[in-house]
Amino acid sequence: MGSSTESLNQIKRQIREAWKASFPKDAQFRAQASEAVCNTLLGHPQFKNAKRIGIFAGRDSEIDLLNLFSFTKRPFSLPKTVPETKGLKFVDVFSVDELKPGNFGILEPGGSLETDIWGPEDLILVPGVAFDQYGNRVGNGAGYYDRFLSQNPLPKRWGIGFHQQFHDQELAHTHHDVRMGAIVTECGFFPAKKVES
Repeated sequence: MGSSTESLNQIKRQIREAWKASFPKDAQFRAQASEAVCNTLLGHPQFKNAKRIGIFAGRDSEIDLLNLFSFTKRPFSLPKTVPETKGLKFVDVFSVDELKPGNFGILEPGGSLETDIWGPEDLILVPGVAFDQYGNRVGNGAGYYDRFLSQNPLPKRWGIGFHQQFHDQELAHTHHDVRMGAIVTECGFFPAKKVES
């Protein structure tokens, strides 16, 4: 069991290293891709009808969702990292102005109005390094999102990334990894395929 886990971790490390080297360096392309993703989200009925929506402030290698604040008056919940427990706490935010650099230099909410109950009418948008057509996700390796999503299984989960991160081939995963219900890229909305049992 140990060697298979080690092998799986190595595969994930290789995927992360490959993305670090190959993510789109062109800022204009990243901005256009991010705008396309935001437009797809804003036009989707489940996004429009979600009671609460969790988004994230992206790094250069991730889609930028903060433009969503420009298109709607609704609040969004953004994560604050809790390094001591490797946990996430989501806080409702009405404006980008409420964000400030957090523990990893990523913008986080400065407030404390924590969103602690997530239900089936809610939606969480999840960053990642790679996704596949079955909803499997490879994250950055610290497990923050997997931990949070395992503890909050009810809301819909959509992976957000560049289409270059969306793989046809099934990604290496374990039962600890939380699957996405759909993947959204600059090329559109892709519901996760059901896994044959």
